[in-house]
Amino acid sequence: MRPRYGQWPVFQHVMPFDVCRVIEELEGGGEPSIWTDARDRELWRELNG
Repeated sequence: MRPRYGQWPVFQHVMPFDVCRVIEELEGGGEPSIWTDARDRELWRELNG
């Protein structure tokens, strides 16, 4: 997706959240998880070591 959408300003930031949502849907999730500031920081902490 990077070749087509990588130039979008929020691409790098929202991609992890999109991937998480796909996993939720594949696991049978209904309503999307709520993305709070805390969840945002935790995800980026995990991704950036």
